Amino acid sequence: MNQLGILILSVLAREKVNCNASAMTSYEITDEMHHIYKADSIYRSMVKLKKLEYVKEGYKDGKANTYYITQKGLEALEDARKAG
Repeated sequence: MNQLGILILSVLAREKVNCNASAMTSYEITDEMHHIYKADSIYRSMVKLKKLEYVKEGYKDGKANTYYITQKGLEALEDARKAG
């Protein structure tokens, strides 16, 4: 997993975004990262994290997809922190 993936999972874990109701959009995650990365980059990374089952889609926010961290994602984040 790359640095952006770790940062995304860190934001979701820190904000306790772990269910449909608390899911965040790519733009909200970008805001939490103080715009270090663009929302498009966040979105592309989310697609990869979703394939790895580290995040799942939450309820739609208007037309925007939302995401939340899974238990598998929390474990991957913990492993990345121990390794780094």
